[in-house]
Amino acid sequence: LPAGSAAPESPTAVFPAPRLAARLQVLPWLLLRASGGRFVRLPTFLELFGDRAFFRPSLDLRPESAWSAEAGFAVSTTPQAGLRLALSTHGFYRLIDDLIDVIRDGPTLHARNVGAAQAAGVEVEARARLGEALQAQLNYTFLDARDKTADPNRYDHLLPGRAPHTVFLRLEGGYRTLRLFYELDHAAQLYQDPANLQPRPARTLHALGLQLGPQLFAGGRLRVQLAVEVRNLLDARLALVTLPLAAERGPLPLPLTDYFDYPLPGRALYATLSARL
Repeated sequence: LPAGSAAPESPTAVFPAPRLAARLQVLPWLLLRASGGRFVRLPTFLELFGDRAFFRPSLDLRPESAWSAEAGFAVSTTPQAGLRLALSTHGFYRLIDDLIDVIRDGPTLHARNVGAAQAAGVEVEARARLGEALQAQLNYTFLDARDKTADPNRYDHLLPGRAPHTVFLRLEGGYRTLRLFYELDHAAQLYQDPANLQPRPARTLHALGLQLGPQLFAGGRLRVQLAVEVRNLLDARLALVTLPLAAERGPLPLPLTDYFDYPLPGRALYATLSARL
């Protein structure tokens, strides 16, 4: 620095984030809970500086903040010996400023501040367990996430990459050292762009698997276990979708892809043999 000049001041930002949460055990089997407050998320290193390959830097990102409120309940009961049932659900609402989102820009990705956004939804989880013989889990999420910036091409459109409905189901059971499971994973149609002109089709994937073991060998010193699973059991690769800009052509077959257009794998078999001393 030139003689006599003062060093530049380091920029400092303050983000108040007050929060309040409450839990009330109304009955032995009923729990009520609620929370609210302001939450702040700073940009990540990848979002700011990229990776010099597929993720472009965005040095002007601003921190994301949101006022949020949630309320819900959880119940659990054991109606008979060995059988346990549980249900939990909560609703939420978030009013977001400077939402940080990742979008495609040609062959690359970059983070951006969307501006104002609003998200509301409900999450439900149900579980059932019958000893070690059978377990079931069901998760459902409804999400309505919308762009609230003052841009007629985006206002009140669904935010990209967020499915309005998702369902996950897992059934697991077995006897002694043999266990089987089945999974269902469903996501409704979502959009890949802020204008909601590039839909990604809904998809439902199934999986099956089994686990043998652990089996003990060498006087109990060696534990061996085998796990086999089949993902995308029905080999789902295409879905029929009516494109907003080509509605006159009717439903068209589109490949199932993830949010960044990477094709989802077809039927896949995985086997894992493990041993532990």
